[in-house]
Amino acid sequence: MDRLPARPHAPERVASLSLLDPACLFGRITWKAVAVSLGTVGPLPEPWRKRLLRWISGGADVAGDEPVAAVISAGMRDFAAFLPPPAYPSDAEVAAVGVPTLAVIAGRSIIHHPGRAAERARRLLAQGVVELWPDASHALNGEFPERVAARVLDFVDRLDADDTLHRRH
Repeated sequence: MDRLPARPHAPERVASLSLLDPACLFGRITWKAVAVSLGTVGPLPEPWRKRLLRWISGGADVAGDEPVAAVISAGMRDFAAFLPPPAYPSDAEVAAVGVPTLAVIAGRSIIHHPGRAAERARRLLAQGVVELWPDASHALNGEFPERVAARVLDFVDRLDADDTLHRRH
């Protein structure tokens, strides 16, 4: 787990993972995602930024009065990366994840090829529960907040009820 894009400082203390359409983990970034990221470099008129945000969010409302959309838009405008992006993990690195993992892949995501990402996750995660949500975009936590929360809580509740997980530590 220490070679994954977002690695914990103390992997031995991680009991499980819940991943929502993770970028660069199960599938490589698509040209569409690259186009969106290039469109956020430098000064970009706000209407164009909103159009890019709407595209990556599967057509979701990105009105200025929507707080999450406003934060994402500000991030697109003001974020500056000072570190190189993490390398795409090998099959062996993904397969080395040794904790129960819920991976929800958004079927309408432009970040990666959803079907391929779900297939790789299913093939490599020994303790994985992989779900492909065909109606979700990469913004699935904003599109389906109640559904995401219920699914993650159900996953964690089932793990808590499983004594074998507690004996592992």
